[in-house]
Amino acid sequence: MEKIIYENKSEEIVIEVTFERPQEMIDLLSSILWGTNGPIYSKTEVAEKVHNTVQMHSILLKKSGKIIGICGLSERTVKIGNEWVTGQYVRNFSVDKAYQGKGYSKLLMDNLKKYFTSILPEPYIGYAFIEGSNVRSQKVADFLGYPIVRKFDTTLFSRLFPKSKSNARRATKDDHENIKTHLTEFYKDYSFVQFYKTFYKDDYFILEENGEIVAGVQAFKVKWKVHTIRGFSGKIMMNVLPYIPIANRLFHPDFKFLVFDSMFCKEGKEEQLLELLAHVFSQFGDVYSGWVMLDQEAPLYQKLNKINKWGILNSIQSPFPAAVVMNVHGLPETVLEKAKNQPAYIAGFDCI
Repeated sequence: MEKIIYENKSEEIVIEVTFERPQEMIDLLSSILWGTNGPIYSKTEVAEKVHNTVQMHSILLKKSGKIIGICGLSERTVKIGNEWVTGQYVRNFSVDKAYQGKGYSKLLMDNLKKYFTSILPEPYIGYAFIEGSNVRSQKVADFLGYPIVRKFDTTLFSRLFPKSKSNARRATKDDHENIKTHLTEFYKDYSFVQFYKTFYKDDYFILEENGEIVAGVQAFKVKWKVHTIRGFSGKIMMNVLPYIPIANRLFHPDFKFLVFDSMFCKEGKEEQLLELLAHVFSQFGDVYSGWVMLDQEAPLYQKLNKINKWGILNSIQSPFPAAVVMNVHGLPETVLEKAKNQPAYIAGFDCI
């Protein structure tokens, strides 16, 4: 079911909102080059990600019946401070390259803002994760009036020869409630908390000691086509690593990697958590690199950095900076302040 929120009949332009995921939209998302000053890449397996996005409003800009611009809003309930609120997560804002520079991006942004401010039922927060160097994402955030509330890093984790652990295993459905209890406790002092894609494809793994779960992690397998990476380290990754036997396990322009999510560990078990991540590589069999996305001030990130066993890729490429932008709609400004003062939980599925 579509709802038209803008129409210019003389120029055959329509902007509509739908809960459908038309193939034409998926094709456009597959063709887009993402990133600016960091990796420049195109996404694969877009259909699976789009069809599995939680409660997505697809905002489609059409000209002469053809989709030329897209923005998605994923509706979910998230925790800010101690309060659970409706959240609208902004994702995949893009305009077909052939139509860029002609005012269509601004038209889409204008009507996205209108949709936020006059059509969506309040109260809710709007938020997004944006690359620290992504000019396009920053422009959207600035136009919507969304300030940066938190900063996080995407750190590359890798193992050339990942070791399996005898006390690690894939979680079963019988483990889920126990894991949720651990996660709720671990992230009790975080904002933007939601676990909608925890246990996705049954790819949640746990580490046990004496019959007790001491660490856990969800893994999303991703494949991107990387076209370039800026900087000297990017040249090494693009032009050297792919041609070195064994080392090319870690990186190739047809980049296969895991995005780790819903991580937790017992106090003092941070090094064992890294061992669990390596175990997960061993279970997939053909993946040796992963992303760990953590708030820069998160206690877990600080402890893992102190251990500093991220692997070879991290020694070549420093973490990619990113940010959480957010604003409130029909909620008190204190909600925004709470989000600024707590580490952000970064949902991996939202970033792939």
